[in-house]
Amino acid sequence: MVILKRIFSETGLFDTVEFKLGINIIMGVYSKGDKKSSGLNGIGKSTLVRLIDYMFISTSKKNKYFDPDTYSFLKKQNAILEFEVDKQSYFIKRFFDEPDKIYFGKDLLSLETYSEKEMKNVLSGLFFNDDDTNLHFETGWFRDLIGFFIKDDMETFDRKDTLNFVSNYSSKYDIYTYNLYLLGLPNEAVYRFSILSSSLKNLQEEKNKNITRLEEETGKKIEEIQTDLAEIERRISIYEKSAQETYKFLEPYKEIEAKLVEISQEISKKLKRFSFLRRNLDEYKKSYEYVVEIDPKTITKEYIEVKQVFGDIVKKKLDEVMKFRKTLSKNRRIFLKDKEIELESQINKISETISDLEEKRAELFGQLEQKKALDSIKNSYLQLIEEKAKKVRLLTFVNQIESLEKDIYEKIDQINDAIQNIKAQLNPIQKQINEITNLFFEITKTVVSSTEGGKAVFTIKPSPDMRSPLKITVEIPKSKALGKSRFKIIVYDLSVFLNIIKNERKLPNFLVHDGVFHSIDIKTIVDTLNYVNSKFVKYQNFQYIITANESEITFPDSKKEFYGEYEFDIDDCIRAKYTDDPKQMFFKRSYN
Repeated sequence: MVILKRIFSETGLFDTVEFKLGINIIMGVYSKGDKKSSGLNGIGKSTLVRLIDYMFISTSKKNKYFDPDTYSFLKKQNAILEFEVDKQSYFIKRFFDEPDKIYFGKDLLSLETYSEKEMKNVLSGLFFNDDDTNLHFETGWFRDLIGFFIKDDMETFDRKDTLNFVSNYSSKYDIYTYNLYLLGLPNEAVYRFSILSSSLKNLQEEKNKNITRLEEETGKKIEEIQTDLAEIERRISIYEKSAQETYKFLEPYKEIEAKLVEISQEISKKLKRFSFLRRNLDEYKKSYEYVVEIDPKTITKEYIEVKQVFGDIVKKKLDEVMKFRKTLSKNRRIFLKDKEIELESQINKISETISDLEEKRAELFGQLEQKKALDSIKNSYLQLIEEKAKKVRLLTFVNQIESLEKDIYEKIDQINDAIQNIKAQLNPIQKQINEITNLFFEITKTVVSSTEGGKAVFTIKPSPDMRSPLKITVEIPKSKALGKSRFKIIVYDLSVFLNIIKNERKLPNFLVHDGVFHSIDIKTIVDTLNYVNSKFVKYQNFQYIITANESEITFPDSKKEFYGEYEFDIDDCIRAKYTDDPKQMFFKRSYN
């Protein structure tokens, strides 16, 4: 069982927050009622959640919230997270001005130092220790999977796909792979399909690049090149036959011919490289100029017309952006200048090499002259050599494209096998899928009014379609009274999480929901928390950690008739309370 114990600071940066089994509430209290606020301009609820994620080696945009260069008061400060795995405590300590060092161990007084990569591997082994042989798991998935168990307000607000809890870009079938793993369903075939599909896409892109380069160099389609090769082969045959029959070249000429072909091919390659570098150099020079894409004055003016204070904020932020862009442009100019020097150096070297090769080729032609070869022979021989060099160049492209096509066909066959395996893996476990579906329906029915339009849907279905061999569908009844997309996240996450708890899998026993109750009516929140509490009474082995404003989860007794009432002591679940008084915010100060 993996649970959170407490988060604290040896340097007194913030007050200790302790977590217990069951429901844990991080509450925000505003002196003037509810306030829709997020990020560091708020009072600290989301900051606490992001700090927990930061302790678990977040390398996403969340890290910017703990940058001591931006927020000087974080310098020399640290945070420590204590968590428990099978009743054994572990500690993670991080100093904000040493982001590359993580201190970890069982004894707070003798922690060892780890890199971020090392720490992710260690935590992966501790948090995802499920030994089910039907499930595929990669150690490198730690940061992706932990995103399911810790969701902050920033990520939740932007989250459109219920299944996609991954902060970085991932393909649809990567996301399916993670969800099947968390659901305890076979995911190896889906994982293989995802890998193969990505590989196929890369092969197709590489093939298209080669075709494009061939067309740019020759001005012809690849189908026309096949005809050209046949014509080139015909001309080579004529030239060689003519030379042999008319002049009866001796072996020395053959040796010179081979050398001339080799040198001509090399010159052709060097000229192509020369043109490529020259284009790059021109592009670098064109990118020196700093282009102002926005007009801060215009935008600020428009916002000032809406609200003066908001306008000042916008102007300040835009000024910061413009300053950053100019700095970025300056740094880029320095980088590009260095790159320009490097390219010019490469161009000069290639030019020298081409000159040397031209001299060698001229010398070989001179040898033909010395052997008293006639000018007509020399011209015919030059044409022969050029035709052979052209043939080699075109064949290089054609052979590479044909090789890629062969790999593509093989990859398609492998993908078709993976599609069949998806169906073969999912069909025998329909009973297991039905149990998860029933849990999803149970949660939906408990917390969504039966009068709502539409119906709940939870399906996992394989398909023979190569482009979409699996579809996972999650829907809840429509409702005007609650934020549907947010509530769908709650229902799905609880279904996955409680299924983990029910089956006693060796995965995290905590689920953190930050800001997911925004825009959801109080009655639904009451029903949801009562349902979670009923499951805790049954299992006694998990933590459900939420952040919420006081106005979102509390109400006077006179409203119980409308909202119902909690079946547990909600005050006993409050682990921390932050207000809009700077001294009572998470970091004991207001900053932005």
